[in-house]
Amino acid sequence: MTKRKKRFAVILTALFCAFILLSFFLSGKIAEYREKLEIYNEACENLKKEDYKQTAFLSGKIIGFKDAGDICNNAWANILEMQTLSAGDYHFLAIKEDGTVIARGDNSNGQCNTDEWQEIIYVSAGASHSVGVRKDGSVVATGNNNSGQCDVEKWKDIIAVSAGENFTVGLKKDGTLVAAGDNSFGQCSIYNWKNIIAISTGDSHTVGLKADGTSVATGSWGEGQCNVENWRNIKKIYAGGSQTIGIKKDGTVVATGDNNFEQCNVKMWENVVSASTNGKHTVAINGKGVLSTGNNEKGQLNFPETEDVIYVAAGYNFTVMLKKDGSVVAVGDNAQNQCETEDIKNVCIPNFLEKI
Repeated sequence: MTKRKKRFAVILTALFCAFILLSFFLSGKIAEYREKLEIYNEACENLKKEDYKQTAFLSGKIIGFKDAGDICNNAWANILEMQTLSAGDYHFLAIKEDGTVIARGDNSNGQCNTDEWQEIIYVSAGASHSVGVRKDGSVVATGNNNSGQCDVEKWKDIIAVSAGENFTVGLKKDGTLVAAGDNSFGQCSIYNWKNIIAISTGDSHTVGLKADGTSVATGSWGEGQCNVENWRNIKKIYAGGSQTIGIKKDGTVVATGDNNFEQCNVKMWENVVSASTNGKHTVAINGKGVLSTGNNEKGQLNFPETEDVIYVAAGYNFTVMLKKDGSVVAVGDNAQNQCETEDIKNVCIPNFLEKI
């Protein structure tokens, strides 16, 4: 065989191999497209039936495919209580109508350095760090990072976050979770959870609300704060300190965990639409005002007139309240100026309140 023929044979062989590889690549892409299209069509069918939970989970798997991102965001808007006000141990966060975040209180670890945050739709204040979800599903954090609790810059497609004492948990749009930070009690062992529609963290435990109204928990069991496996018909869930609070679909409330200060004495509450618990006290909104139970040593339960209060957030020894006009009031421990709220205006109203 001449050199020319050998060269030609090599070229033909190379072209044939390239064709085979391209065929495999294209067949894989076609199969991937078909799979995404099938998921997309199923999501659209669920949307027509107003099954927002399945719509969110399905479309959350294919963000970037057609208008799946918009479908997913709209579905989550009908499911999730978008947290626009959150209190940590000695500081709190509030999302303003322009998507920026104002922080007030202890800043010894930089947990109030939120001046450059923009397009924020969800916030959570931990013991000494702060976390926010941007409109595009990315996450920003500031404050104490001694356990890696602020290492969230690579997270994407996040719809909600919850900041614990030294850890952070994120809820993805497909109903799965991610976590960062201290896991000494297993509080970050959430990677096998699925179909989650809400999350909340205490000092060392994490709770999740599933689409079927049941709950899951992981982390410290020392005070029984993770004993939620028998809860049913739950529509909202809140963790704080060493206790967990659940609002049932009928507006009644259940609780488990530390009750040394009666912070879990909620059995008589009715018509509750939202709640918050942290440290040694629990507060809630029932449409007529603010309900409360627990420790009041710093005046954290000494509320002013509460008829205009529509949302509450419990800090360690203080309580922050959002009023109908977008202003904020706070009571309790003010050692770190966390109750200085007179200048705070135009805070976003949580989305679920607009539907009530």
